[in-house]
Amino acid sequence: MHLKVITEATESAVSVDTVKDYLRIDYSDEDMLIQSMIGASVSHVETFIRRSLAPKTYELTCEVSGLIKLPNPPVTSIEKVTIGGHAINDYMRVPSEPNVLEIPCDDKNLTLEVQYIAGYNKLPKPIEQAVLLLISHFYENREAVIVGTSVVKMPFSVEALLYPYKGWF
Repeated sequence: MHLKVITEATESAVSVDTVKDYLRIDYSDEDMLIQSMIGASVSHVETFIRRSLAPKTYELTCEVSGLIKLPNPPVTSIEKVTIGGHAINDYMRVPSEPNVLEIPCDDKNLTLEVQYIAGYNKLPKPIEQAVLLLISHFYENREAVIVGTSVVKMPFSVEALLYPYKGWF
């Protein structure tokens, strides 16, 4: 199985203005730094929950089997499905699991390619809060080590906000 991103998200999952409001920043001197922290935080969250936060186009290449679970949900649309280089239209999305395709093919030696769009059009609030917490942490703690402080993990930490969305593929 091979997954690649064909088209990156056109907009960030969280805007610089939202982050600046959250951090109570009213100047633009650090916008590039904040944008970099957004990128790092979004990437961390996407890796942790195995989901796309903003819509991206993916291409999955694998061997043909009856059911194909598409990585990095939520899948918003299927753009193209090919088996052995030939486009097919008789696949079906499983109603109870919209990120799963049922592929009608008996030849298991052929290569299946699925091009699809996955990501949230509107980010769920717990995921947005987790991203903002990470950015806040990166903004306030710009060093790898903090000397002279005791560490206490917040009860509603990033992981606690993200676990309900975590994919266990």
